[in-house]
Amino acid sequence: MAVILHVKVVAKPEHTEEVKKQLLALKDVADNKEEGTLTYRVNQAVDDKNTFILFEEYKDEAAFEAHKAGDGFQALSAKMGEWLAEPLLMRFLQACQL
Repeated sequence: MAVILHVKVVAKPEHTEEVKKQLLALKDVADNKEEGTLTYRVNQAVDDKNTFILFEEYKDEAAFEAHKAGDGFQALSAKMGEWLAEPLLMRFLQACQL
């Protein structure tokens, strides 16, 4: 079963560009090196440049766990306390069907 999630990332103003760079590097890895990643979008709020919204979709739980174990995610995780203004907000979703 696919894993779908929406993640809100709020950078401290002095670290916005570093967070953006790290998220885009993570996107590059997800798009090009993670076979189980179906979608990885990085969006920046128009009304608050410090807020990023990610939309992620993985083939299954194993693919999601592989993404979290990867170097890019671990590098961002190591800097979260320093770079982020608030904890990540992760919301898991499911596709609606009739």
